[in-house]
Amino acid sequence: MKQLPLAMIVACTSVLVACGGTSSNNTPTNSSSSSSSSQSSSSSSSDASGGLTADYCEQINTVEGFASMESGTTGGADLGDGNYVVGVSTGEALREVVYSSSSPYQDKPLTIYIDDLITWENSGNSDIRIERSDVSIIGRGENAGFEGVGIEIKAPSEGVENIIVRNLRMRYVPQSHGSGDIISLDGRDGPIRNIWIDHNELYNRLEAPESAGCTTEECNKNYHDELVSGRGDVGRITISYNHLHDSWKTSLWGSSDSDEANRTVTFHHNLWQNVNSRLPLFRYGELHVFNNYYLDVESSGINVRQTAEARIDGNVFNRVSHPIVSLYSDELGYWEVEDNAFIDISSSGSCGSSVPPCEGAHEESTGQYTPPYDYDHILMPAQEVPEYVFENAGADKIDACLDLPSPEDDANN
Repeated sequence: MKQLPLAMIVACTSVLVACGGTSSNNTPTNSSSSSSSSQSSSSSSSDASGGLTADYCEQINTVEGFASMESGTTGGADLGDGNYVVGVSTGEALREVVYSSSSPYQDKPLTIYIDDLITWENSGNSDIRIERSDVSIIGRGENAGFEGVGIEIKAPSEGVENIIVRNLRMRYVPQSHGSGDIISLDGRDGPIRNIWIDHNELYNRLEAPESAGCTTEECNKNYHDELVSGRGDVGRITISYNHLHDSWKTSLWGSSDSDEANRTVTFHHNLWQNVNSRLPLFRYGELHVFNNYYLDVESSGINVRQTAEARIDGNVFNRVSHPIVSLYSDELGYWEVEDNAFIDISSSGSCGSSVPPCEGAHEESTGQYTPPYDYDHILMPAQEVPEYVFENAGADKIDACLDLPSPEDDANN
């Protein structure tokens, strides 16, 4: 297959087969064979005045996938019992309002707006932990984000649930800072449920900074850890519309082959770009990956292991090595695939590993799995995914849909 320049990728998405794409059954992708949706028709999300439409905002503010199950995920929203809204500009201020042991806001849902760059230094050279339920952390303004420090959602024995992280640029977290991940879900001590991570930009570097003194690939690879990860008892998670890029170890779910929790995670409409592997790496549990765009993946893509079951549908893999595999664990994982497009793939039918067990039939299903929720209304044909994801994934794309209040209206400034 021919390699496409980046500028052509968006241009040719309306007729993917003309650009060398095939569906998961090795036939040209045909939009009539996939579920069209209200989402695909709303990829032109602006009205005549240039603003985002009400229909688009309603759609984009609705959580889908596993995080929509049970009581859903509302974060710090006021559901009739009252809530608090605060704004913070430093990590120390964020820690003060969110820690359940000291926060004056602990008895009500809490929305925290991030108004400036949270850094390791202004966090007191310490990590940021979320150890309570009913919280939204939302970027407000062009400088909103995290650098050098991430967010660790860590459950005490009674567990935490109902947390939203949206509209943030988060970057450059070394392994030596806190959990080492940009966003980490740690359910080893208690259950974590109903988490929505949406419309963020998450990235590290493929080469460590000069100050690290790295001279080998191994050092570069290990300087940073995951962009978003989960371990232990983590369930009902949705990760949507994020731009994840420039990462070696991108997204790990299950810290080892002995981490046997039944994790349930949905990834949809994310852009994975210029990354090495773990997109995600998923052990045990149930995984759903749909309508994501994978671009320039060096080592391997989706790695389903240790009896995990996955549904992988409507995704596009462009210049990707080993798009769907099961390797490096004691037991295989299994997947059902439909309407995925593969462009300029560097492997075919082999997972590229001499370590058994090993399965790499990325164009063929190796099992059957149906997610326990409806998503036909947002599932789009693979051929529409690249343009839509490029336009809509990442931070600062939905400010007009977030109804962001002025900082002067916050309870804490």
